[in-house]
Amino acid sequence: PYFFSKTMAEHAAWEEAGSQTQWTLVTINPSFVMGPGLQYHESSESFSLVKQMGNGKMASGVPRFSTGIVDVRNVAQAHVVAGYSTEAKGRFVLSGHDTDFYEMAQCLLQTYPNYPLPKRCIPKFLVELIGPLLPGHTFTRKYIQNNVDIDIHFDNTKSQEVLGIEYMDLSDTMNDMFQQMVDAGAFETNESESNGS
Repeated sequence: PYFFSKTMAEHAAWEEAGSQTQWTLVTINPSFVMGPGLQYHESSESFSLVKQMGNGKMASGVPRFSTGIVDVRNVAQAHVVAGYSTEAKGRFVLSGHDTDFYEMAQCLLQTYPNYPLPKRCIPKFLVELIGPLLPGHTFTRKYIQNNVDIDIHFDNTKSQEVLGIEYMDLSDTMNDMFQQMVDAGAFETNESESNGS
């Protein structure tokens, strides 16, 4: 799985760093990266999620899947600062907001009322009923129990104090990303329908 491979890769990197003295290692560990990219990528998990929110696939509602969110611009800033700062040592957790899919969608509703964004929250019992039946078998009941309607917290204190990161507002992150997708034509069908064409 993706998360396991990332963990193992970091373990290997720390082992390599400890075996020599020519360079030091600093790792940046972001939560779910959102926000406008250099360009819109259909294959990006972040863009894929937001596209489903905006194209009507999630119009019936979204569950409160708990996640941390960090703006891609904060991630870029952290990499640059960590690469040049002598005070940057060890691991840095980058996460600006403890949130969920429902709250993410709500950030978009006022700015984009003509798109079929999810307005309702799907209750956990319904997610537990339907999730395991979805293609890919990603949403097992155990996964749902551990990730839906669960309060999470990522401690970003070190990234703020050492790297000077000032995390962007969640609404700005979501709206800037959605606007980039609108400009790229990701929702052309919905836009033409909303204009009565």
